Amino acid sequence: MYGTGHVDALKILRSSEEKDDEIVKKYFAYCSKLNPTISKVEEEIADFFQDVRSKSGDMSIAPRHLMAMKRLTQASAKLHLREEATLEDVMEMEKVMTEYLRPFGFSINNILVPSSLKDKLWRLIDMFKEKKIGDELFIMED
Repeated sequence: MYGTGHVDALKILRSSEEKDDEIVKKYFAYCSKLNPTISKVEEEIADFFQDVRSKSGDMSIAPRHLMAMKRLTQASAKLHLREEATLEDVMEMEKVMTEYLRPFGFSINNILVPSSLKDKLWRLIDMFKEKKIGDELFIMED
C-alpha cells in the first residue's frame, strides 16, 4: 500500500524520543547557566514599561512589572544562547507582556479609558439610543 518508500513515523518517533529528551535536558541545563546582560536594551525596556504604564488606565502597572519585563528579556536571550540581550529579545518580551495583559482589556495600540469615564460614556450612548423627544420615544438601532 505504501510502497518501498514507506516510513514508519511512529517507530521513528519512539526511537528518537529518548535521545531528544536528553538533548533538551542538556540544552536547558546550559541555558540556565547563562546570565545575559541587558545593558544595551535597558532603554527599550524602560520605554516599553512607560508606554504600558501610560496606557494602562485603571490597571495597576507597578515596578514589579518592569522587573518581569527584564526577566522575560533575559529569558529570551538565554533561550537564544546569548550573553547579551538584543532588540529581538525585547520584542519577544513585548509580545509576551501584551498577550499577558490582553485578558485584562489592555491593548498596546489603544489608550485605555478609565472605568469611571467608560461608565459615563456608556450611559451617554444609552441615552442617545433611547432618545425621548416630546411624548414619543425614539429608539436608535445599532
